[in-house]
Amino acid sequence: MGSLNRATATRPAPPAPDPPRGSGTVVGLAAGVFAVILAVVLADSGHQIAVDQPASGQTRTVDIALDGMRVRPGALQVPAGTRLVLRVTNVDATPHDLRMAHRRRVHGVGLSECRRILPVRSAAISAVHIRQGDIVGNRANIVLVNESGWQLRYAHWAGCRMLDAILAGPEMAARYILAQETSDFWTDELFSDGGLLLDLVEHRLLFFGEELMTTMNERRAVFEMLKILWPGYSISWAYGATAELVEYVGAPVMLRDSPSEPELILAEDTDRLHHLVTVDNGIDRMRAWPLWWGSSAAWHGPQVLDRLPGVGARSLQLGTVPESGVHINVPDKTLGLWVTNPVPGLLRWLPRLWPSWRIEFWEDRYEEQFRQCGGLITAPPLDTESGVKEAQSWLKKRVYQSYEDSPMGRIDGLVALIDADGLPSPTVSDSAVRDAGIRPTPAEWALFESACAQVRTGGRAA
Repeated sequence: MGSLNRATATRPAPPAPDPPRGSGTVVGLAAGVFAVILAVVLADSGHQIAVDQPASGQTRTVDIALDGMRVRPGALQVPAGTRLVLRVTNVDATPHDLRMAHRRRVHGVGLSECRRILPVRSAAISAVHIRQGDIVGNRANIVLVNESGWQLRYAHWAGCRMLDAILAGPEMAARYILAQETSDFWTDELFSDGGLLLDLVEHRLLFFGEELMTTMNERRAVFEMLKILWPGYSISWAYGATAELVEYVGAPVMLRDSPSEPELILAEDTDRLHHLVTVDNGIDRMRAWPLWWGSSAAWHGPQVLDRLPGVGARSLQLGTVPESGVHINVPDKTLGLWVTNPVPGLLRWLPRLWPSWRIEFWEDRYEEQFRQCGGLITAPPLDTESGVKEAQSWLKKRVYQSYEDSPMGRIDGLVALIDADGLPSPTVSDSAVRDAGIRPTPAEWALFESACAQVRTGGRAA
C-alpha cells in the first residue's frame, strides 16, 4: 500500500435517510437561486447548472437561453426519474461561463467542470438526471463541543458559506451553531457541501465549505483575518471534509466508500480557475495540463498518465493560481497533491488508488507543485490586499442580504411562481426555507472590519 503523510478517517458509510417524497421535482432556472436540483445560477462565478443522482426514466430535451442577467425559461416541472438533455444557448453579446456542479456521486464526471459559451453559441448538456425528493440545499454538518460532550446540528444552506458563522470569533460562532436544527444523524458526506466543528474546551476550530476560499488571494487573506479574530484557537481547514469532523468526535458513522473518476478535459482559459496536473516522466522532463476544476485527477490512480488529454505543455504562464493540483514524479513514484475545495473520500482512498507510491498531501500549498516544476509553471504573485478587499465586500453583501435575496427567499419565490402558474406544488422541506437569522452584532462586525484592516495595512505574509 502507498504511504500517506496525513491521517484521515477510514470508516466506510450508509446513506442519509431518504428526503421527503413529492409528486415530482421542480427544476428551478431562476438567476440567483443556489443549488436547486437542476438550477442555472447567475452569480459572480457565472451560470451554474447543478445535477443530481443518475436515474432511469423518460428523456426530455429543453432549450435554455442565457441573455444578460436572465435565464429562460424560469422554471420547469419535471417528473422524478427524468433524463434531461439541455441545449444552453448564449443569445447576447457577452461570453458566459457555464459551471456544471455535479453532486460528486456521479461517476465518470468531475464535481464542477466549467466551460465558456461564446456569444450566439450553444452547449449541449446530456447527462442530467432528476430524482424525486428534496429540491434544494447546500447542506452542512455542524458540531459544538463543550464540557458536556458534543452535539450535532444541521444547516440546510450553510454548506458553501461557512464564514458567515465564524467571521466574528467564538462567541458569535457558538450563537450561530445553537440557532441551527439539532440532528440525530450526519448528512452523508457526498451531500455535505460544508461543515464546522467548534471545540470550546480544546479551543479548536475546524471547518470546510466556503465559496470565497477557492481563490487563493481570498483564501490566504481569510486565514490571516481568522488568526486575529480567534486568539488562542487552533484554526484548521478540514481537508478530509465530513470524515474529518466525524473522526474528531469519534462518531459511530460509516462513510461512503466509492471512488470517483472525474473527466479530464483541458481548460480553455487559465486566467480562470482550473485544476493543474504536472508530470515529470524522467525522459523529456516536465509536462503540464490545466484541466476543468472541481475534483482531482488523483482519483484515476497511475492510469491517469495514459488518460491525460494531448501531450501537455512544456511550460505554462498561468493567469491565476489554480484551484487544486496534482504533481506526478514517475521515476521516484511520488504523487503530490493539494486542494482548496473539499474532495470527499479522496484522502482515505489515495493509498488504495496509488499502491506502492509515496503520497505527499500539500493541503493548499500550491507553491510546492510550482517548486517541483523548477520554474516552468508561473502564476501572478499572491495579492493579500486584494483578497481582503474582495472577501470583506462579498461577506458584507452576503451576511446582510435580505431574506428575499437569500437562497431560502429565492426558493419561496420560485414556489410562489409555480403555484401562480397552476403547476403541482413541489415538496420543500422546512429546512429549505428556514432562516436561522444569525448575523453579527454591530460590535462583532466592527471587529471583523478591524481584522480586515489589520491584514490589509499590516502587510501580514499570506
